[in-house]
Amino acid sequence: QAIRPALVAWIDVKSRRIMGALLCRSSNFDVLKESFFKMVYREAQGIPKILYIDNGKDYTSKAMMGQTKKERREHSGASDAAANGYYHQMGVREINVAIPYHPWSKGQIERSFGTLCNNFSKLFTSYTGTLTGSKTENKIPKDIEKMLANGELLNMDEVQQKLDAYLERYHHRVSSALSDAGETWRTPMELFEKGERYKCAPPPKEYAIELMKQDCTA
Repeated sequence: QAIRPALVAWIDVKSRRIMGALLCRSSNFDVLKESFFKMVYREAQGIPKILYIDNGKDYTSKAMMGQTKKERREHSGASDAAANGYYHQMGVREINVAIPYHPWSKGQIERSFGTLCNNFSKLFTSYTGTLTGSKTENKIPKDIEKMLANGELLNMDEVQQKLDAYLERYHHRVSSALSDAGETWRTPMELFEKGERYKCAPPPKEYAIELMKQDCTA
């Protein structure tokens, strides 16, 4: 079956390094946990101090946040219940949620996804345009079913390998944004590894694996 993969990822605001990048059929709790696990244990080797997350239901569910949206509105301050959420259980100290329908409030990740779309997604012969239905001028007619029948489409693992290779190149390329900001290290990887940043060791991997196994239907 031909699908349009979704991408789940996290970005370090200071260095612009993209981490935990996972392609999936659609985002869900399990994918979020797997992506966070990849970021923490394979790439950053540490827990972020602050998370700024999308307002989507997967990111802000009670299982991930410790509280429902209604409970968070009623208890705007610190709450013991929040400690039961996945993010806090992993050691994140503060969580901020993006304003709904305000993409500019998370402009850096939006720009990064735009760059990825232009320099990665559009290179595939199966690229059909953006997901935004109103932007019909961005749609590119393709006979995807015919391409599938002819074996012209890559499987998910193959696309993930190409994505990982692209990000490796991206992280070692000079960033104009970092140059404009006057950073000493001007590639995302250099700044992330050599620049000053918050460092907090992750919990034992066995503990994180058990958290990944917990039911997220709440």
